[in-house]
Amino acid sequence: VGLETVKAGTADSNEQVVGLRFEGVDIPRGAKVVSASIDFTSDDSASTSAALLIDAEDSDSAATFAAQPKNITSRTLTGTPIAWEAQPWDKGSIYTSPDLTPVVTKIVNRKGWCGGSSSLAFVISKADGTPYRLSKTYDNAPFFAPTLNVEYEIKSVPKDTCIQQHY
Repeated sequence: VGLETVKAGTADSNEQVVGLRFEGVDIPRGAKVVSASIDFTSDDSASTSAALLIDAEDSDSAATFAAQPKNITSRTLTGTPIAWEAQPWDKGSIYTSPDLTPVVTKIVNRKGWCGGSSSLAFVISKADGTPYRLSKTYDNAPFFAPTLNVEYEIKSVPKDTCIQQHY
């Protein structure tokens, strides 16, 4: 799975938004998602908690991020953001998001979703101007980049699903 990360705004801005795009996500269309989360490796310590919101681009296959104003914030999202009260972080430790099953389910149930060839983009924003979190990214540390973890019931996959597996 390829990964692309980008952020808009500055670290001091209440408008800071981060985009994570996972390419070639191998979840068959219509599969029953049992659990979904993202693992982050912290790039810095933070002594306070942070109120974050995680949502996903509501599309069959998320577009590549571009270096344009509002490229992240202008995307249509699912409208079902998941709140994450991220506790203090220690540099180099791994932290897991809350369960993102409702957001991932909404995307993989789209008629145009095709597992293995579709991309999934998450948008992470700060809630109420609270502190942000710094994590490793694919661009600055590919081996420590965020990881998308998804489990689904294989027996739930519809016979007319769409999946393109890559070996």
